[in-house]
This record gives sequence, structure tokens and C-alpha cells, in this order.
Amino acid sequence: MAMDKVANRKKAQPRRRGRPRLDEAGGEDLREAIILATSRVYAKQGFHGTTVELILKAANVSRPTFYKLFSDRHGIIEIVVERANRKLVDLVVQSVGDLNNPAQMMKASIDAYFRWCADMGALVGPIYNEINDPASPASGHRAQIIGDLVSLFVEQERKLGLPTADPLLYDGLLRAIEHIGSSAFWPQRLSEQEITRRRSVARDLALSVILSERGRTDETKRR
Repeated sequence: MAMDKVANRKKAQPRRRGRPRLDEAGGEDLREAIILATSRVYAKQGFHGTTVELILKAANVSRPTFYKLFSDRHGIIEIVVERANRKLVDLVVQSVGDLNNPAQMMKASIDAYFRWCADMGALVGPIYNEINDPASPASGHRAQIIGDLVSLFVEQERKLGLPTADPLLYDGLLRAIEHIGSSAFWPQRLSEQEITRRRSVARDLALSVILSERGRTDETKRR
């Protein structure tokens, strides 16, 4: 009888629970939560410092759950980088819209890039820092996004019936703007005054390059 009472008391005690595991969620919500956790880890650690173990801890999921949804750390980091870059392209496309002047298009694109940097926060760091690291997904995606934006500007010029600039001009200009803009937010966010200064420098650079190219094109036509 005494043993029965002890057993009943043990059964009556509520089970202690710590932080609930995300494994208890499911489907797309679980997948998105792990991707979000990975973006936080990647922003702090970069590609080479981001391990599956750190992702598991940040997402509060088990290893089997992770590998049910993702092949490896490279695969999930690639998703993080691809999504971030896709946001940038979307912002630029929206900003350029129906603008009919290359200088205005570049100015709008620069403003979009600075907004993107501000929205991405610390994630800008590894994405920019790893552009020349072939092991990192950021390297391949950087080349792709530069190509996408160059194509956007050239195609926009064609639609407007304007002489198209050499794609290499836009390629070099975008890389310079990328350096000026990213350094305003990483390794730490600079003051608003300094961010404004860098945005202005990027605009001035773009304007001088584009106007110089237009002038050269007009001069060639007159010959």
C-alpha cells in the first residue's frame, strides 16, 4: 500500500520541460526556422566558422531532424546567401522601374543597395568578405548577382532605345559601389552621417562614370 502511494505521487508530478525543441514543430515552419537560425550563425561566424553543431544549437533541433531537411551546412548556407541576394535584385528592379535615364537608374540602384545593406545588418559581412573565397557560396552567388544587374541595366538601355554601355563598365562600377556600401555596415555599422557620405560618394562615382561614357559615345557618333 505504501509503495502504491509513492508511485501515485510520482505519477502526479508534472514532467519538467525546458525550452521546447523545434523538432516538435513540423513542415515548412520547421524548415524556415532552421534557415533563420543559420542566417544568425552565418552572420557571426562566416562560412568556415558555421558548423552543423552551431546551427543545431541556434535552431534547437536534433541532428537527425536537420539532415532530414538539408544535405549539409553548405547547402543551407547557400539558401541563406541566395535569398539575401535575391532580395537585393528585387529591390533594384523595383527601384529602377520605368526610369528612362541611366544616371537615374544607377542612383536608384545605389539607394536600393544601401537599403539592402541596412536591412541585412551583420549578414552583409560574410557575404562581402567571402566574395573571393571559392569554398563559400557567397563567391558564386556574387558573380551571378553582378551579372544579373549588369544585364538589367543593359536591357533597360535597349528598351529605351539608348546606346548600350560596355557591360564591363557596369561590372566595374557595381563592384566599386559594393565596396563603398558594404564597408558602411560591416564590420560595424557606421554613423548615419558617414553612411550618407558614402552613399553620396557612390552616387558621384556612378554619375561621373556614366556621363563620361555617354560623352564618349556621343563623340564617337559625331566622327
